[in-house]
Amino acid sequence: MEFSFWRASIPGSRRAGVGVPGAWCIVTARNPMSRVLDEASNAARDAELDAALARERLESCPAENRAADGLWREPARMVVGISRERGLAIARRFGQRAIVWSGRGKVGLLDCRTEAWVVRPTYAA
Repeated sequence: MEFSFWRASIPGSRRAGVGVPGAWCIVTARNPMSRVLDEASNAARDAELDAALARERLESCPAENRAADGLWREPARMVVGISRERGLAIARRFGQRAIVWSGRGKVGLLDCRTEAWVVRPTYAA
């Protein structure tokens, strides 16, 4: 799956197909508040995120966050069966600006500070 929240990609775009039932999010622990950390620090934060997800018994799989121009990318986790509140709590614990969250038939970029949700409609794939 691929989602784009780059403004230029939205006009005329089609609905995204999502084959994951229920709520899910994409979250990272890397580069908190866009402050670039060295690879060792980011890898340690990845391990911390994985441990937190395991402690909370949340199912996850690898994902990737990246900029539309491809100049910035970082590993993330797709977490299934997670509420909006839990997704925000995990992201905030790791100092993140936003997560991708899907629920109620929509997927969007959810701001961790304001909780503004920029959504796109989805359909079951």
